[in-house]
Amino acid sequence: MQDYDITGNTPPPCMVLFAGQGSARVGMGANVLDQSAATREVWQCASDMAGIDVRKLCLKGPMTRLTQTRFQQIAVTTVNVATLTALRTQTALTPGGSAGHSAGEYAALWLAGVFTLETLFQAVVTRAAIMQRLAEKNRGAMFHLQGLTHAELAVRLTDSEHHHHLSIACDNAQDQLVFAGEIQAAKSFVQTLLAAGYSPTKLAVNGAWHCAQMAEGVAEMQQLLKTLPLRSPTLPVYMNRTARPETNVEKITENLAFHLTEPVRWRESMFNSLQDGFRHYVEISPKKYLLSLIDENSTMVTRRHCHELLSVADNQ
Repeated sequence: MQDYDITGNTPPPCMVLFAGQGSARVGMGANVLDQSAATREVWQCASDMAGIDVRKLCLKGPMTRLTQTRFQQIAVTTVNVATLTALRTQTALTPGGSAGHSAGEYAALWLAGVFTLETLFQAVVTRAAIMQRLAEKNRGAMFHLQGLTHAELAVRLTDSEHHHHLSIACDNAQDQLVFAGEIQAAKSFVQTLLAAGYSPTKLAVNGAWHCAQMAEGVAEMQQLLKTLPLRSPTLPVYMNRTARPETNVEKITENLAFHLTEPVRWRESMFNSLQDGFRHYVEISPKKYLLSLIDENSTMVTRRHCHELLSVADNQ
């Protein structure tokens, strides 16, 4: 593993990765809070569009509030965008492509010019409200699982008596997956996995994302996105639904809407970006985790987290 050098005049183009839900923590974003007129605009726009004090939410929490998807998606998106804004003004960061995990995909599309700041938060606020409503209506849960491949977990789910109520929600890495669905079915399947020697971990979210429990929200999300003046991306954005870049705005809209019920194909997205020639990766997130999901066997790949880059900039 190598460092991503930002001290040169022309650093190589990098793949910018944005975190989604599950990365939130109380105090996040403090290092980019109203740091400049540009970052101040991000925080203020988020607060205005959401109708809440996003600064207070991120800095004070409490975590029980940040866990709720109606707040967490807005908070994480704000920190993602404010951090990237700070990096672009303080360093020689050169984005060549982007990807965002789950809700992080919206920040990735903003970086590529698909969303303006206002339409970004309009979309995220609506998405968060839809998912919160459906989470309260349909009790669900998500569990992280290591030790099984996508194909192996798919077989176990198919053979399970609860296969109609559970599905793979995130294919993060070769042996790191997330399954989601109806809460009692999920708990029962967890017991089956425990008996087989695996140790699923419940995620700190208040619903089941990227599965059938969110189905009622797809049409509503489509309707909203079609009213927004989205633009063609200026950078390749590897989308969760297809694991490939998409340039057509109508297809981007479709991907975002069906993203509510379909899995995050992160493993394939990272593989495809490597195949397309990307070798420099920068993670934008409150805490590091996406960089660890890039194939460790990949040679000549550099990885840096935003906190490291901002620290370098502060020390120069």
